[in-house]
Amino acid sequence: MYALKEGANAEYSILRWGDSHASALMSALDNFSDRFTIHAMNTSGCPSLVDTKRKGSPDCHLHNQYMQAYLLEQTNQYDLVIDVSA
Repeated sequence: MYALKEGANAEYSILRWGDSHASALMSALDNFSDRFTIHAMNTSGCPSLVDTKRKGSPDCHLHNQYMQAYLLEQTNQYDLVIDVSA
């Protein structure tokens, strides 16, 4: 987990989760406001589908299991979770 943008006047915390499409969204979020802290947890080629196994990508299933547990534990840490996958 890493913070991509630490808003100068951060009032809200956003988590961006998904695949490379989530990464493409960052430029739009970056220009949105300095009132947000944006964290990212995405993996290219790994859609954010819990309990789905992707052929040839066992790490994807493990990543999504981790994210499910993380979100359940940290539900109050974020004001918004943006889930972007194709």
